[in-house]
Amino acid sequence: MRSIPIVTVLLVTTLAVSACSRQEAETPDAATASSASSTAAHRDADPARSGPDTIGRHNAPGVAFDYAYHFALPRNAIGPVQEKHVRACEQLGLSRCRVTGMKYDAGDNDRIDASLSLRLAPDIARMFARDAVSAVKKSKGKLVNAAVTGEDAAAKLAETNARIEQIAAHRKVLEAQLGRPGLLRQEREELRRELSGLGEKTVTERLSQSQTVQSVATTPMTFAYASTEGFGLGGSPLNEAAHASWRGTSAIVWMVTVGLGVALPWLVLVLAVVLGWRLAAARRLRAWLTGRPAKLDAPD
Repeated sequence: MRSIPIVTVLLVTTLAVSACSRQEAETPDAATASSASSTAAHRDADPARSGPDTIGRHNAPGVAFDYAYHFALPRNAIGPVQEKHVRACEQLGLSRCRVTGMKYDAGDNDRIDASLSLRLAPDIARMFARDAVSAVKKSKGKLVNAAVTGEDAAAKLAETNARIEQIAAHRKVLEAQLGRPGLLRQEREELRRELSGLGEKTVTERLSQSQTVQSVATTPMTFAYASTEGFGLGGSPLNEAAHASWRGTSAIVWMVTVGLGVALPWLVLVLAVVLGWRLAAARRLRAWLTGRPAKLDAPD
């Protein structure tokens, strides 16, 4: 009879040891998962991953954002990079991205200025901007500045809707007054003028409502491109010094050219007068006028 408790004790002990073994075997996996989760969280919170390249990472429904980026690139890279951004937009389709403006200006001062205006679906604007910055950097360019501005379109839309409802309520009141019998002609005309004014206000508010809805439906994005100064040296100190020297020389040449253009006609006139005064015919004329004999130069 005493063998039964002993067997029971042995069985319980065996089960406990087995459970502990399983827990110890599972512990490294749990620790590994916890470590991976901690590493991922640390990676996402890494300050090195933030900056102008990632500006615009927002998740704010009802907010209308406006993206603006300014790039500096070598002169011969601006055209290809601009075209690359255009093709990237076209590949998304008109429903997701469309070009609304484009400019390319090669000035006389060894600089190129260009711009590109787009409208994108809000959910792809952030990714498109990041890829655009990456394309600039691959072409030896850099992001000079970036700005993302936002407007609480949901609150603005709610205010517009409230004003439209107020106008509609006021309109009903005026229409009820206009339908009363026995109104004087002057009162009737006044009510009609007020109703006409309410109609114009309604049109204005409806337009504002449509613009607010559109601002949330699409996201405007602007790229400005400017060439690094000089002779394609990539913005180095030598590049800036060479360009500054060239601009100074050009300014001096321009000033001298303008000065000669203004003074040269007068110099020619003075020279002509002096030469004419020394000619023999001029001497005879002076002698005849003064009554003195002309002094002619002796022939060689």
